[in-house]
Amino acid sequence: MKTKILIVIIFFVQINFAQKISEDAKQAIIGYIDSTSYSIRLDAIMKIYNYGIVEAVPKLEANIFKQEQDIAILFLRYILAVHPEKTIELAHRFIDSVGYLRKGIETTNEYKTKATYYLFRKGDYSTAPIIFETIEEKKPNIATTAFVLLSDVIDYVPEYEPQAKEELKRIALNFKDDYYAPMALITLTDKYGDELIPDLVNIIHSNTSGQMKFIAYDELKERNYSEMEAITKYLFLNEKEYKTEWINNLITKYATPSNYKFLQDNYQNIIVPEWLPAYQEYFQQTKLSNPLYPPNFNSLFEQLDYFKDLCDTLVNYTWFGNLNFSNELKNILTTAKINLQNGDSLACRVQVKTFQDLVDNVYKDSLNTDQRFVTIEGWKFLYWNAQYILDRLPKP
Repeated sequence: MKTKILIVIIFFVQINFAQKISEDAKQAIIGYIDSTSYSIRLDAIMKIYNYGIVEAVPKLEANIFKQEQDIAILFLRYILAVHPEKTIELAHRFIDSVGYLRKGIETTNEYKTKATYYLFRKGDYSTAPIIFETIEEKKPNIATTAFVLLSDVIDYVPEYEPQAKEELKRIALNFKDDYYAPMALITLTDKYGDELIPDLVNIIHSNTSGQMKFIAYDELKERNYSEMEAITKYLFLNEKEYKTEWINNLITKYATPSNYKFLQDNYQNIIVPEWLPAYQEYFQQTKLSNPLYPPNFNSLFEQLDYFKDLCDTLVNYTWFGNLNFSNELKNILTTAKINLQNGDSLACRVQVKTFQDLVDNVYKDSLNTDQRFVTIEGWKFLYWNAQYILDRLPKP
């Protein structure tokens, strides 16, 4: 198994031509290519990689088809790194001949797929069918080298595009792998965009991987999916990972009083107890951070009506009070609207500013002895809604 991992690593890494080695040592290593011992020849090719012994290339070319399949593919990799102009000819010869070589640690089709990788890099897609033979051979597992080529198949081999798409979806929707499943999903969304929305929603509700849900969420958000607010609340309640992501979105992007109340009512019950102090601190800091502005309205009249209704909502949430204080604030807003209807926007501004200052003073005055109060949640919505209106009224 260790040998297999090492060979796979060598297949994908860049070759190092920088390390120094004596001429005698080079010739000794090149000579080991003729050894009858598998381990000695494997060690020789690895040292050729390691030291960048380009003088070995003629020997590698002469002996490539005398090797086991796994060593032959390493020979091919090195030869093509030194002489990329030989890729088309030599990769095709390898594909035609590898089945006659002694078996390696992988299947013959896997070695053919690795050679196909080099052909694809040169724009030769004629051996694409081998990719899907390898995929079928490896099922229900993932054919890892074939996987790397699926994006190119979609782009450049239209007759095999449906099969490539199907394999990517199989991996994305059925595997818990930390690399291939996320990469399959990212490739699919990159290639197919909004067509993938039903699959992304399905991942949110049925996949067991937090990472996959996060990627699906991010892709849906990028596409302005209409149910993002509901999905965010669902994930907050049901997905144990990325809690701060869901909290932050509900407090900023979907910052409505009902969502704040939803968080306030639920976050202590769904977070691991030992994490609770840290989340409480995060929740409090986030509440205090960004201004909260209201939905977009067609006019300031609609905005003022919304603002009055908001006062009733926040009283019900006990985010400010008492009822007399609520009525006082709503009366100020009624006067502001009348001023605006009469064309006196400056008088309207004075009323809205009075509203804002009153909310701010009650919130900050912890020593007041009357029954008026404003919590941080109430202050944030009332203060910044007032500021939103002030920003749209002329200054004196």
